[in-house]
Amino acid sequence: MFGIQAGRPGVAHAALGGPVIIGGDDLTDHGDVDIDGTTPLDGWLYIERALENIDPNVHRAGNDGTVAALGATDSSDSCHAGKAIFIGAQAAGLSVTYHEGGPAIDQFFADLASGAENPAIIWIAGTGDSCDLDSVEADSLTAHAIAIADFVNSGGGLLSHGVEYGWLFALLPDATTVNSGGSDDLYFTADGLAALPSLTESDINAGPWHNHFEGDFGGLKVLVRSNIVLDSSDNDAAVIIGGASVVLPGSTPSPAHTAAATPCIGGIVGSRCPGNPPDVQVTVTPEATATSAPPPPPPTAAPPQPAATQPGGGAAGVIIGPNTGSGPGGAGASTGWLIASAVLLATGAISSSAAMKMRRR
Repeated sequence: MFGIQAGRPGVAHAALGGPVIIGGDDLTDHGDVDIDGTTPLDGWLYIERALENIDPNVHRAGNDGTVAALGATDSSDSCHAGKAIFIGAQAAGLSVTYHEGGPAIDQFFADLASGAENPAIIWIAGTGDSCDLDSVEADSLTAHAIAIADFVNSGGGLLSHGVEYGWLFALLPDATTVNSGGSDDLYFTADGLAALPSLTESDINAGPWHNHFEGDFGGLKVLVRSNIVLDSSDNDAAVIIGGASVVLPGSTPSPAHTAAATPCIGGIVGSRCPGNPPDVQVTVTPEATATSAPPPPPPTAAPPQPAATQPGGGAAGVIIGPNTGSGPGGAGASTGWLIASAVLLATGAISSSAAMKMRRR
């Protein structure tokens, strides 16, 4: 099993994505079955143990526990690829459905989308054996690369053999495969030991391999390397990649990425919880008002009548004192001049009256 990620098919894990093993091997061509007719040997034993690592970690909802074999005929055929997955899956306690040919692979993905098919694991035959992937089938896989990613992201398992990986490059355009190869030179990385604890080095070295991987692997980890072949960066070549919980670039995220619904909070008006008070909507209609006449215009004041004036511009009957400026006397000084003028006038009038009386005498 994949280390600590063990679980039961169909049970959701906290881990993201599904279990994946992608190899540059052709171990379908380098295996057999024991004389008992059921026990896998060599490369087919690798297939059994790889499935045993993958199956407990599948958490795709509602899966039927089967293996969908893409690019191989039924096990009753003499071709090795179909019999390899049949013997390996049978030993792992799994049944197999076969989808051979481009149209059959297209139909499988249509049924997967509709829910008519819901396997636990997709197995891709590779090109290293008879009755395995042809160019038409390879094109169909590439056309459905997003569907493969969505299957993995939903918790489905994936096991694939080399060397046809057009579908992988459609998802990870910065990854490449290099046709190389070796035998008896593979070893587990630390990630491989954690992900494939039930496999041994003799299992992964059961036959030759024919391609390694380079470039950007996205969320895939290097599980197995060669201790002889180097990649373009002078690192030990990566021959098997994958992981216990892989998320691939697809159209849908892993369910663990889906935002959870906001929990109900009791007693909140208008919340989704049953029994909470509903929203109350109040419509206010303004009260009709009577139309009032406009206010009358303000009365027009009569224009002022012109005042009578005396020669010199002053108002008639008003004595205007001389303008003495704004000296310290201010308004009081002007009043004094008025009083003095009145006294002088009165004195003059008295003097004139006395003179007239004296003439009469």
